[in-house]
Amino acid sequence: MNHYSAVIRLKPESADAFLMRARLYDIDEDYVRANEDYRMVRILDPSNEEAIHNQALHSFQKQLWSDSISEFSKLIEIDPERASCYMFRGRSYAALSFFSEAMKDLTRAIKLEPDNGPYFFHRGCLLREQHSMRAIQDFSLSIILTDDLKMIIDAYFYRARLYQKIKQYDLAISDYQIVIERNPTNSRAMLNLGSIYMNHLKDYPEALEHINRAISIDPRDLRGYICRGELNEHRYIKALLLQNTAAATKRKIRMNSKIDNSAQFASAAVRDYSRAIHIRPSNYVFLLYRGRLLLKQGKIEEATKDFNAAFDMNSHIAQRL
Repeated sequence: MNHYSAVIRLKPESADAFLMRARLYDIDEDYVRANEDYRMVRILDPSNEEAIHNQALHSFQKQLWSDSISEFSKLIEIDPERASCYMFRGRSYAALSFFSEAMKDLTRAIKLEPDNGPYFFHRGCLLREQHSMRAIQDFSLSIILTDDLKMIIDAYFYRARLYQKIKQYDLAISDYQIVIERNPTNSRAMLNLGSIYMNHLKDYPEALEHINRAISIDPRDLRGYICRGELNEHRYIKALLLQNTAAATKRKIRMNSKIDNSAQFASAAVRDYSRAIHIRPSNYVFLLYRGRLLLKQGKIEEATKDFNAAFDMNSHIAQRL
């Protein structure tokens, strides 16, 4: 290090000296000084491929997307067969919402290296909003082709969400379970599982188990309380329907716990909505959730307070209701 610093003092125009010192800074993980030396190499030797590559990666990591695109484009001009450059440029285009350019680059990267799992993963991420089946195919290939455990777990998670989106619930459940097996602290997968069991399979005990696990892992996650609140609200309504059915048929039956607990379900839901409001008091939607449930319970005064508080936060919702 000292040797090259001495050379730079004697020959400040020496691009090679800056380059060698930059490599040493990289080895020492002193990336700030390394990037500064690579920048000097670019000034002294604008066509230096190693320096361009370093600057391109630096721009990508700093989310300087336009600079990243420009620098990786220069590298592609130097070597049109360099797949990683298309991948990074494609992801930079995606960050700027240039979908067509991003797709073209990621597809080119895959053609150059068809056994590269991360390339399929990143294209799957790009496709998932508009082309669910193609994204599922890409995530499936990325699972097979990559050894990166985190990327594999993410691929299973994103594929599960896509299966959930296209109503393939059995496949979604299977993928979420794999995610949880490999990462037992993934509360998002647990909440999504709970949502499937609650909203689509109507298996409330199974839904509650997954939601409770998610909340225990991340007690500050608002979605957990909202999901559990909605679940208990569903159970409350179901219990009321059972009560009404029994009353309407005038059958002399012994009310079981599922019927008797309707008030307990409602109270539990109100508590969860209240927890969400306590954590995020500025979110008017949570007040609407609680107010809606209180109204169902016939607690008009309390419901009105929640609705008025929500309207004060967002006057536009009063016009839509």
